[in-house]
Amino acid sequence: MNHSVTACAVLLLAVILPAQTHDGATQYVWVLDSGAQTSPAPVLRVYSPTGAELLQVTTVPGSGQARALDSGPDGMLYLCRGGLVHQLDTLGVATGVTLSPPTGASNAQDVLVTPLGEILVAWGTTDPTSAVTRYDATGVQLSNFADTGLGHPRRIAHRSDPADTTVYAVSRNNQTVVSFDYTAVAPTLATVVDLTSNNVGPIGLCIDTANDDLWVTSDWGDATIIGCVDLTTNVFSTAITYPPSGAAGLTAPAGLFYDRFRRLYVAGRSSNSGTAGVYVFEASSPTTAPTFLASWPRTGDAPTNVTDVTLQVSQMTTCSPTETTGIGTRNILEMGANNRVTFSSPETPGMAFAAAVSFRWQASVCGAVYQQGNLEDPAGTGLPFGGSDPRGLPFLSDDFFWSSVAVIAPGPSPLTPPINPATNLPFNNDFTAFGVGITGFLGDLDATGNEDGFIDLTFFLDPLNALGTDGMELTLAWVTFDLTEPALIGFVSQPLCVVLRNPDASPVVVNLPGCL
Repeated sequence: MNHSVTACAVLLLAVILPAQTHDGATQYVWVLDSGAQTSPAPVLRVYSPTGAELLQVTTVPGSGQARALDSGPDGMLYLCRGGLVHQLDTLGVATGVTLSPPTGASNAQDVLVTPLGEILVAWGTTDPTSAVTRYDATGVQLSNFADTGLGHPRRIAHRSDPADTTVYAVSRNNQTVVSFDYTAVAPTLATVVDLTSNNVGPIGLCIDTANDDLWVTSDWGDATIIGCVDLTTNVFSTAITYPPSGAAGLTAPAGLFYDRFRRLYVAGRSSNSGTAGVYVFEASSPTTAPTFLASWPRTGDAPTNVTDVTLQVSQMTTCSPTETTGIGTRNILEMGANNRVTFSSPETPGMAFAAAVSFRWQASVCGAVYQQGNLEDPAGTGLPFGGSDPRGLPFLSDDFFWSSVAVIAPGPSPLTPPINPATNLPFNNDFTAFGVGITGFLGDLDATGNEDGFIDLTFFLDPLNALGTDGMELTLAWVTFDLTEPALIGFVSQPLCVVLRNPDASPVVVNLPGCL
C-alpha cells in the first residue's frame, strides 16, 4: 500500500505574479444528529476543528429518517432524508434543489460529491430497490446502476483523484464491500472483500487515498469492530475493537470520515447504551492501531443520535498564476520565473502552523522517466523554502504515485521569529517538545496574523528533467494547531493544486491581469 503523505495545509495563498483569484479554505466538522428513531427531528451541528460547537441547524428539510450528510469542494452540503437528497448551502439552509430516486429505487442511504462536482447517491434497503445514481449539481440524473449485489448500499466512497471513476459501496445485506466504474455505460459490480466470515455488518465506509485503504464500520449486534481494507491486496483487518480504551461511549458507531491529516472521525450513536457524539482517532498508518484522541462535543449541547460526520471547507480568497490550455484554465508555477507562493493566514496572531507540499507523479507508465536532479537532492537541500532557512524541503519519493516534500525533523527554525506584542518576546519557533505530529515547515504567525514562509522557484532550473517535471502536480496546503492540545488539528485549508511548468519542455504563457 502507498504510505506517502499526499497533502498538508494552507489558509491563504498569495502569489507574486500575474494571477487569478481562487478559493482556499479552513475546515469545519458537520455532524448529522438524526434524533430519535420515532418522530425524528434531526439537527445539524457544526464543530470547530477542536470540538467546540459553533452552530446548530434545527430547520432541516424533508421528512423521515435522516441517514447521511456530505460536503462538496465548494462547501455545499447534501443531506439524505427519507426518500430524497436535499442540497443545503454552506450554512445548512435548504436551496430547494432535491435529488429524487430513479424508477424502482427508494430510501436515500448515502451521498457523496466527487472531485469533479458530480453527486453520487446510494438508494435502497432491499435488493430490488438498491442502486447508485449519478447527478449533476442541479439534480439532473446522469446515469444509474442497479444491481442486487449492492443489497442495501449503506455507504459509498470515492478516491480524491478526479481521474478515478471507481466508487466503493458496502452492502449491508450481503456483508460485502463492492466496487464499479460509475461512468461506464454498462458497469460491472466487483466484490472487493466478503466480510461474512468476519461477522461484519458494514454500515460505515470512508477512504484513505494516501494509503489506498478503506475504513469499514461494523454495526453493533455483529462484530464490534472498525476495520481496514487494503486495496492493494483486498484483505480486511481489524483496527479498532469497540468500545476502545478511553472511549467507553462508542458502542454503536455509524458513519466515519478520514481527513488528510490522518484523523479518523467516527459518528457514535446512542444505541447499545452508547454516548452520542464524534470520536476522533489518530490513524497515521494502516500498520499501527489508531489512537483515541477525543470525543466531541467538548463544549456545546449533547447530541441525541449521531449517524454521520463530514468535513466542510469554508471559502476565502487565494491567488495563483494561471495558464489556459485546451481543456481549460489551470493554476501553474513556472520554474525559473518570478514565481513566489507566499503562505499567510487570517488566523489568530501567534497561532502555530505547519505547511507542506505534495507532488503527484504522472500516472502513465509511458511518461518521461524522472532522474535524480534538483528536486531530489541527497544533500537534503531540496526546494528553497522560507527564505534563509537552510533546511529547505527534502524531497521524499516512493515507488507508486505520490511523493511529498516535508521537513523530516522540524526542530527550531533558524529564521528569527517576530515579536509577540503581548509578551514583547519572540514567538516560539520550535514545537518538537509539544509532540506535534505534522511534518513540514513550522513557525508562528506574526502580530498581523501572517507568516513570511514561501516557496520560490525564481532560480529553480532543472533541464535534466524537463519532460519529467513539466506537468507534475503540486498540492500546497497549510494547517494551524493549538499548542495546548497538539494532538488535535486546528484550521485546515482546502489544498490548492498547482501544475509545475518547466519552460525547457514547452513555452509558458501566463494569463493577465493579476490579482488586485
